[in-house]
Amino acid sequence: MDEPILTWRAARHPHTGKPIPDEGELFDDHLQVGTVGLGRVGTMNGVWGWSMPAYGRGMVQDLSYPRSGLAGTREEAKAACEAAYRALLALAPDNRATIFAGNAACEERTRLWETGEGMKLSMEATERRIKLDRQMVLDEIARRER
Repeated sequence: MDEPILTWRAARHPHTGKPIPDEGELFDDHLQVGTVGLGRVGTMNGVWGWSMPAYGRGMVQDLSYPRSGLAGTREEAKAACEAAYRALLALAPDNRATIFAGNAACEERTRLWETGEGMKLSMEATERRIKLDRQMVLDEIARRER
């Protein structure tokens, strides 16, 4: 895959689609890979936070780079989020392709469930497991009767 195409967009409310003030989302091409936001309550009021939840193959437990944190300004939070994503990509040459492939698989699972196909596939898998379990019981009964 090519080098990442990082862009920032205003975060939008999931139900209304309206922009959320002081929140942004980091995208690599079309895939969201990070967020920044301004804390509004308690000890976090006025503090910028950032998070980079993307991960690549074998990277779930890798803690050699920060995946979230706090910053003094929006620009510092955005820079830290971008640095974390680039650190993830630097860990393995194929991580960008893995991240995009994982997202495609997730989108396919979502599509299956939204169209009802997921339920059908789940029912078919359950029926196969029941048949296998039944056959195992019958095999065990036959073995004991010998």
